[in-house]
Amino acid sequence: RLNSKAFDNVYKKMSNKMSGKISNSAYDAGMEAMNTNDYDEAIKQFNKCLKTDKDNAEAMYYLAWAYKRSGDEENAKKWFKEIADNYEDSSYHDEAKTQYEDMSGGTDSE
Repeated sequence: RLNSKAFDNVYKKMSNKMSGKISNSAYDAGMEAMNTNDYDEAIKQFNKCLKTDKDNAEAMYYLAWAYKRSGDEENAKKWFKEIADNYEDSSYHDEAKTQYEDMSGGTDSE
């Protein structure tokens, strides 16, 4: 009989490993799609990545760019703002803030 605490620990470890693999795989697929200008696929993959790694500022940044390049400025602004407001320690913070401000006419209108 499996001790439920032991089972829970094993399950959590396996689940975290799988989430990491899914996240990395989706991120890589998103970057590949960006490199071929397939922004719809990039958006799909970066969203998939963020489902398992919700604090991945790098995936958010490229998701914002994918939205911007596909012509969806509303979603692009949303993701640039998310990084600018909540990920000050990210190496993508300053550029995301600049992009958000440029797209918002230089002011924080939301």
